[in-house]
Amino acid sequence: MLFKLFLAVITACFMCDSQSAVTYKNLHNFSGGTDGYEPIYNLVRCSNTLYGMTYEGGSNGIGTVFAIGTNGTGFTNLYSFKGGTDGDYPYGGLTLSGDTLYGMTYEGGSKNLGTVFTIKTDGSEYKVLYSFGTGTNDGAFPYGSLILSGGTLYGTTYEGGQSNTGTVFAIGTNGTGYTNLYSFKGGTDGQNPPDGLALGGSILYGTTYEGGADGYGSVFSISTNGTNYSILHSFTGGSDGAYPYTKVFVSGKNLYGTTYEGGADDYGTLFTLKTTGKGFKVLHKFTDGPDGAYPANGVVVAGGKVYGMTYEGGIGGYGNIFDVSTAGSGFKVLHDFGSGTTNSAYPYQNTLILSGSILYGTTYYGGTASGDGYGTIFSLDLR
Repeated sequence: MLFKLFLAVITACFMCDSQSAVTYKNLHNFSGGTDGYEPIYNLVRCSNTLYGMTYEGGSNGIGTVFAIGTNGTGFTNLYSFKGGTDGDYPYGGLTLSGDTLYGMTYEGGSKNLGTVFTIKTDGSEYKVLYSFGTGTNDGAFPYGSLILSGGTLYGTTYEGGQSNTGTVFAIGTNGTGYTNLYSFKGGTDGQNPPDGLALGGSILYGTTYEGGADGYGSVFSISTNGTNYSILHSFTGGSDGAYPYTKVFVSGKNLYGTTYEGGADDYGTLFTLKTTGKGFKVLHKFTDGPDGAYPANGVVVAGGKVYGMTYEGGIGGYGNIFDVSTAGSGFKVLHDFGSGTTNSAYPYQNTLILSGSILYGTTYYGGTASGDGYGTIFSLDLR
């Protein structure tokens, strides 16, 4: 009887270990040529295809829009930015609706202050919807990704506005109706939003890299019509964190996000708070050990877990992929990025996307190219 019980325990443990195994795969190693260089921010997925952008590289060296199969085949450069009125240096991700992609460029456009653009998923019909600087205090240098609700796109600019410390804006998917919803004042209301917005109902949620009550950044909310701007949390620069570098994730009545610095050893934090601004809690304080350091990336929440990445730290010092329960327990490193020249390295301002049991993301450096590499696209199967 004891022997049978022993076998049952061993079998149960083996099954548990097998289910927790993960499989990492490099889907594409950027060459720094026409395929692009330095993929930043999130990918988007439609069926078996991933879409994204690179900050540099392409035919003109100033960024691309690309597509690739979820199995790593069929990489295609959909568009290479020319650096004129069409925009250049896209410092963000794409938003997908049907067969249409929406995105932004950090520079370029008619005033060289950035653009909002659209392009079909087959690379056709590229069109600039808006060039920043053509309106009064409309914003400048858009960062991050757009978010779509109905026929309206919402986003942020890192600078510009009435105090030149950033804006929240809305624009129709046809390029009409551009509206400056909010201009940051650069004080307790925050300044320099780094990574776009998240949407919950009719409320937009975002972060500012600096500003707030203590100057270390904030989490804010604002209605989609531009009313009811509110600071939900001002970071103190201490154990709660400092300098949030990416947007928050909305899950029910809770928000989840990261700060680049602060925490126990100033290596950043993972936090949660209610959409009302109450219940702020640090889920993890990074130590620059195996758990990583400087989580300059957003998070995704699913199945009671928070998935994210650190920019540095880990065993090899090149960052990692982790998960932790939404209560803050059971922190686990899922993948440690290895050599900076042969594997993915330094995921930067990137939010993982989860499809079924597979996470997809990009790294800023690494791959098979010479030197530090030009970045990668990867998948991590959690089965």
